[in-house]
Amino acid sequence: MLTGRRFTAAEAKDFRLVNVVADESEMIDTERQYIEHFLQASPDAIAECKNLLRMVSGTDDPFNPVFYQTSLAIANQRISKAGQEGMKAFFEKRKPEWA
Repeated sequence: MLTGRRFTAAEAKDFRLVNVVADESEMIDTERQYIEHFLQASPDAIAECKNLLRMVSGTDDPFNPVFYQTSLAIANQRISKAGQEGMKAFFEKRKPEWA
């Protein structure tokens, strides 16, 4: 980042700037896999994650309580009805039934 050096997509993945690097021919299947993951996730957890991303992005405040807010959001999701269903389903080795 400091040097301005260009890097490859594979390097971006190594740097954890992107999740997946795929050829154009693999894009449709890759997109479908992500969509399937989103459809299986708790809608409440996805909404809370989006709220957290909005909260932490675009701030210049070096004292932004990101760590506190993140841990609070995780704890709240874990004790929520959807969070309890997700953990119960995990331990019972079944798919969760989201409301």
